[in-house]
Amino acid sequence: MTHTIDILRRQSTDFGTPGRLTLDNFWQCDSLELPWHDNKRGISCIKAGTYRGWLWWSPKFRRWIIRQEDKHGRFDTLLHNGNFAGDVSKGLLTQVQGCTLIGRGYADIEMPNHGSGYEHLDVLDGTQYGISASRVTLDKLIQQLGGDITLPKDQKQPEGTDVLVTYQWEEGAWPEDDV
Repeated sequence: MTHTIDILRRQSTDFGTPGRLTLDNFWQCDSLELPWHDNKRGISCIKAGTYRGWLWWSPKFRRWIIRQEDKHGRFDTLLHNGNFAGDVSKGLLTQVQGCTLIGRGYADIEMPNHGSGYEHLDVLDGTQYGISASRVTLDKLIQQLGGDITLPKDQKQPEGTDVLVTYQWEEGAWPEDDV
């Protein structure tokens, strides 16, 4: 069985592109991606469309995450944990380079080193808008897919954990150049 994930993106801002993730028309959580910058690798969220995905052990994150197929000139796009997806050209912190962060709710979150070195006016207090409860929400998403978050990295996830991930823009939020 292939699961479906629908991500409905809201208006993109300097702090990222928030959205709502729905798994199999039932289970839901929030998402956060980079702002839209013409699908440019490392600084933009990916193009709207449907991507094949599967559970994958990430050596970088040392945990199971969702890896998506290479498409539209983008590769290594993942659904993983993290808090920030800000526009680095505007002096904001990001923990993604085109991936999608998973969590529950949004908040002003304390930045590493209390934001030292970041110059955006809205982060001078050492916090930045981001997505909350990311690790636990990602684990719940993987479990909802039928995956086992405790499997060692050299083992294979159960059959039926593959997913089709569809990214769409909410009405009125669609960038003109994401066609």
